[in-house]
Amino acid sequence: MPGVLNEYLKNNPGVCTCSICQEDILALTLNELPPHYAVSLAGEIFTEVSLELIGGKAQIVSVITKNIKRVSNNPRHK
Repeated sequence: MPGVLNEYLKNNPGVCTCSICQEDILALTLNELPPHYAVSLAGEIFTEVSLELIGGKAQIVSVITKNIKRVSNNPRHK
């Protein structure tokens, strides 16, 4: 997530990056994406290949970006 947030900040410098906002972005994103658990090296490799083949990384970046906007528009703090 930090890489996506840093890229987003290049064009949107006013976005809050406090720990509360980052945690909210992460929680919203994890709640939206399907789980991809791996408990072995083979499982990690399979998951990584699957994400590459089905455009999973693009989906993840899209969801993170959407949630950055969502949290930025409605932060839990003043």
